[in-house]
Amino acid sequence: MNSILQLLGDTFGKIVVSSVELESLLKAHESRMETLIVDIDKRNDEIMVTKSRTFNYEISKLCDVTEERHELFNKHVSETKASLKLKVKTEKDDKVFKNIERFLYEFKETFSKVDLSSQSSITPKSISSVVSNIESSFKTELDPILNLVLLLPINVPHFAYVS
Repeated sequence: MNSILQLLGDTFGKIVVSSVELESLLKAHESRMETLIVDIDKRNDEIMVTKSRTFNYEISKLCDVTEERHELFNKHVSETKASLKLKVKTEKDDKVFKNIERFLYEFKETFSKVDLSSQSSITPKSISSVVSNIESSFKTELDPILNLVLLLPINVPHFAYVS
């Protein structure tokens, strides 16, 4: 445009500008505009590539942080599950031992109530009956201990005390 105005200014004295000159000036300006548009497009493409790389880098970092958090979360959940299982197992073990203590107390009470001196004779059958009752009571009450022992790990480290 400036060129056109300059040309008009130079040719102020002339009233008519030739159409060839005007067309030549318009083509020059069109060419310059196309060059500027291509340069702007190239610059915008470069900016978009840079922003895309930055965005992909940020996404990659967020994925890494998310993965670390997920691993920590899973570890915490596993520890909590193990803790709960141990707590439940401990409570079951406590119940087993309380039942055994109760059984032993009841056994002691029952056995102390048996008065063998009042019987005129002790027969093998009566002894066998008492022993059989004792064995069945022990078996019933001691089965949970056997189950508990079977659940214990085989290769538990033992501490040796050296004096």
